[in-house]
Amino acid sequence: NIPTSIGLITKLSVLSLSNNRLAGEIPAELSNCTALQVLDLNANLFSGPIPVELGSLEFLQTLDLSSNGFSGSIPNELGNLRSLQTLNLYDNLFTGSIPVLFGNLTSLRQLYVYTNNLTGSVP
Repeated sequence: NIPTSIGLITKLSVLSLSNNRLAGEIPAELSNCTALQVLDLNANLFSGPIPVELGSLEFLQTLDLSSNGFSGSIPNELGNLRSLQTLNLYDNLFTGSIPVLFGNLTSLRQLYVYTNNLTGSVP
């Protein structure tokens, strides 16, 4: 799992932990890494909800949480990520709809949400 102490590395700009066997939930303390531009947790065994605190990472350009076991709703707070260019949430267990606030993601170039249990329309 990712330790809560990760939040002490406030100047961290890239965290890529893809294709491992990491499990557990994403610690909310990750939002203390305010310089984070890339968060890649693709192809692991993470589960639980996405912490709403990730919506405060104003410099985040790439968020890849695909191919895990994340569940629950996609947080509205991700709609605050104005620098976000790539959002990969495919192959998880998300339910509900894509947040309306995603319409505010004017820098977004790639959005992948297939293989979930989402309903409704794309904002």
